Amino acid sequence: MTTDSLKNKAEQLMGEFLQELGIPAEVSVEIVELEEDDKEGSILKIHLQGDELGDLIGYQGKNLEALQVLFSMAFNQEDEEYTKVVVDVNSYRKKREEYLESVAERALMDVAQSGQSVALPPMKPSERRVIHVVLKKDETVETSSEGEEPERYVVVHPKK
Repeated sequence: MTTDSLKNKAEQLMGEFLQELGIPAEVSVEIVELEEDDKEGSILKIHLQGDELGDLIGYQGKNLEALQVLFSMAFNQEDEEYTKVVVDVNSYRKKREEYLESVAERALMDVAQSGQSVALPPMKPSERRVIHVVLKKDETVETSSEGEEPERYVVVHPKK
């Protein structure tokens, strides 16, 4: 399937989803090519913009995650080749990532000041990954994920 046909299919299908839900929103689609050594190839990113879309996001992004799973299943239902889909509403994912980066920086400062490990609240795997990536750049701390899903969390430890 060509890039344009993937975009058109995504726009049409998301438009149908939103129409069934009775939610007016502007839909834009982009295809992000990943680096050659990445096995996934490309990601279809769907951006939804509009007023009063908070219900699509839900508490801590739970509705957004569900929408993404449902849309991905519907989008990939007939195709032989799987396309990874990411749905974002009013830049929620970007804002959430920025928030998580600030949480990581605060944890780094807390560990530096106290010399003690700091446990962060439970997070989804994608959110824990943001914390790990941000703190991997710092040579004074190391991170680990502990606990059992859905209560798995990141612990920031001082490096010895």
